[in-house]
Amino acid sequence: MKKTTLILLFVACVLLCFSGCDERKPGDMPKLTPVTLIFTQKGEPLVEAEVSLQMVEKTTSFGAGGVTNASGAVDLLTHGRYSGVPEGEYVVLVSKFEEIKEGPWDQVPTDPAQERAFLAKNAGKLKRGFFQMVDSKYMDPKTSDLRLSVGRSRVKQTFELGAPAREKAQRGVK
Repeated sequence: MKKTTLILLFVACVLLCFSGCDERKPGDMPKLTPVTLIFTQKGEPLVEAEVSLQMVEKTTSFGAGGVTNASGAVDLLTHGRYSGVPEGEYVVLVSKFEEIKEGPWDQVPTDPAQERAFLAKNAGKLKRGFFQMVDSKYMDPKTSDLRLSVGRSRVKQTFELGAPAREKAQRGVK
């Protein structure tokens, strides 16, 4: 499967987890256990990473996920609104994208005519790309080796993801 397809699939799953219209808990929702996950890369907090869980053996249709804060922590929500996660065994999926710019981007004029001239003149010096900052194996439930077991007691678990991957996320980005 192409990397862009995997990225789009992951984003669609995360958006589905966070969608919903009704404020009441669905009647068929199981008891939820509070879960806090902490993500680091080389000991530093992984900030603004998207996290979702996929059940190893699907016993419920309720998705859980969230976004890490400045400390690399996320309190998981089911359907983006209900605190906690149903009991079960999960594969943890993590993604973080970042645009990286190199060159004199801070000198680009705000006037459109001057901006075009500046960009044309400095095209060889200005570089940017959209990068996956976490190893792409963590985006696919078939390759992610991150596991989480949720029972009835509060869960707090830390995952160290290694060095930032900086894998190019899209082709054709200048």
